[in-house]
Amino acid sequence: MKQIVQTGTQQRSWDHFVLGKQIVDSGRLGQITFVQTYWYQHPTVGNYAPVSMDKLDWKRWLGPAKDQPFRPERFYQWRHFWDFGGGGLTDLMTHWIDVVHWYMDVDAPLSATAVGHNYNIKLWEAPDTMNATLEFPKNFMAAYLGTYVSKVDDGGLEFRGERGTLKIDRARLAFYRDDAAYAPGTLTPEPDIFVRSSGDGTLTHLQNWLDCIRSRKAPNAHIRVGHEAARTSHLANAAMRSGRPVRWNNAAQKVEG
Repeated sequence: MKQIVQTGTQQRSWDHFVLGKQIVDSGRLGQITFVQTYWYQHPTVGNYAPVSMDKLDWKRWLGPAKDQPFRPERFYQWRHFWDFGGGGLTDLMTHWIDVVHWYMDVDAPLSATAVGHNYNIKLWEAPDTMNATLEFPKNFMAAYLGTYVSKVDDGGLEFRGERGTLKIDRARLAFYRDDAAYAPGTLTPEPDIFVRSSGDGTLTHLQNWLDCIRSRKAPNAHIRVGHEAARTSHLANAAMRSGRPVRWNNAAQKVEG
């Protein structure tokens, strides 16, 4: 292998996410038919630090994007403008969809539908609130819910199967048996497995990349899986921006219709 490329979906190197994959592979959840993913953030908009135009080559920064005057919001929050990024779906959803691909052993959806609107942050082009539904092979679907106007609960995933449910985020993992007795005063049973994150998976992800540079092995999030996760997010964006469902022909590697 000539180049060793590690993409930034660091969950693949995070200890408790690796454990989650082992739990799914063990069959303890039974048939999984639904995965819910979510990410909620509340970024600072406005009050940007001054930018010295003597030090910033704005035309070079624009790259292939159309020529346009400098605007600090586009410089600092580029991912929310269509010339430079794909909004919340390609930014945040990609991380969780990569986990879905990994755990469920799929590399692309069958179809995508999505809606999004700027309810609060009118300055952005990409929506501040969005949801997407993705139908996958192997008889399951995944949903993504996201907003940039509330940060409570941050982000995570729930894998729901006939025998159990796995809830996982960057801080913890919990597995619940579907036939377990409910805890008093709640409809949620006590978890059979509960593990807190033992450290920052970004660091172990970087270490995996360095190790693979030396060993010449493929890293945990090699370029192919990074491409596949980003592609799913782009399909959801295409559905959202077109206002209609998008169907993906994985064999032909193209959108149908």
